[in-house]
Amino acid sequence: MGSGLEKMRLLLIYPRMPYPPERGDKIRTSHQFAFLAERHEVWCACFVDDLADWAHVGDCARMCAQFEPVPLSPWWSAAKGLVNLLRSRSVSEGYLESTRMKGVVDHWSRRTDFDAVLCFGAGMGPYGLRARARRRCLDLCDLDSLKWRDYARRRHAPARWLYAWEHRRVAELEMAQVDQFDAVTLITRHEASGLRARLDKANIHVVGNGVETAQQAGCGVPAREPVIAFVGAMDYWPNEDAVCWFADSVWPALQRRVPEAEWIIVGRNPRRRVSRLGDRPGIMVTGRVPDVVSYLRGARVVIAPLRVARGLQNKVLEGMACGRPVVASRDAARGIAEESLPGLAVADTREEWISTLEQLLVVDSYAEQEGLAAQAWVRENFSWPEQLERMERILLGPCVLETRRAAAKDVLVGRSVTAEVAV
Repeated sequence: MGSGLEKMRLLLIYPRMPYPPERGDKIRTSHQFAFLAERHEVWCACFVDDLADWAHVGDCARMCAQFEPVPLSPWWSAAKGLVNLLRSRSVSEGYLESTRMKGVVDHWSRRTDFDAVLCFGAGMGPYGLRARARRRCLDLCDLDSLKWRDYARRRHAPARWLYAWEHRRVAELEMAQVDQFDAVTLITRHEASGLRARLDKANIHVVGNGVETAQQAGCGVPAREPVIAFVGAMDYWPNEDAVCWFADSVWPALQRRVPEAEWIIVGRNPRRRVSRLGDRPGIMVTGRVPDVVSYLRGARVVIAPLRVARGLQNKVLEGMACGRPVVASRDAARGIAEESLPGLAVADTREEWISTLEQLLVVDSYAEQEGLAAQAWVRENFSWPEQLERMERILLGPCVLETRRAAAKDVLVGRSVTAEVAV
């Protein structure tokens, strides 16, 4: 986009600060935010639920016309979410309900006529519907309703009942929002087909993620040492479940076959169950680290043994971008490929996990070959600029662009008439 009238006035509403890109949702919103702020006039409101994020407020504010971080207490928000059960609404809506956020959106809407508004996640949708904007876009990213359904299948009562309730309520919310927003985006075709199966709507689009390859370019070939890495936020239950399952079901047998093997679990806020894994032979739990890539650089293979996974797993893409072969569960790989491909092995059973990892840890040439194939495939198929430009086109839409072109034409005609009168 050029300058002046070609720049649009955009309102972005996020459930977390869109920086730093240290977890799945923030990787996506961080790139959206930076891309759109560089090309347009952006107003951004977001919740802040991590004290460490307040250090980055100034960096975000410098990129915007207006930037408003709204504090969110996870404990207080969880309580509000549970109150929503009494109202027959989703816990997710109550968790993100905020009088202050409503006030920010209303205040900006009174002062600014936005060309478009972009919200991230179903829980933020109600704020986007309050905004005065010519076009409204909701980036669902993943279908949270299906995530809650998967949780219900994995957990025991009473948690199972709560997750089943949340699945039904969020599914109703998602379907209602498809009707209310001009455009709805999802991260994979698999996610989009799940929504289209419920609602046959033309406003459902697919916008994937990309990979930042510059930082990973210096990773080199996989390490000679038999080091396995898992990367992910360890206060997120699917990640916790994944590493605990792997530690109990795969790691003991794998270590007997490859005694010198080491496994590093990299990710912030590990819960006690995960932290205790660090007491087992060959396992290290790091907690929050300043640079994830340095740990990937020291790894021979990356794993993603998630038993509950929605959308596209950035941990898989980042491992492949570093030139590391990745072994993933079918659910973790589905957003990228249904079956194994060069550099990405899909493991369904415990035996497949053990045999695949043993070969990668023992055979140097095989690990190097698969790592190079992984890196080449990701660079060819996952480009951030391509995905962000697609998101921009969907967000603006033909009606917004035509409105702005008409405004520009009116201004030019007005200047022309004024010049003729002056002559």
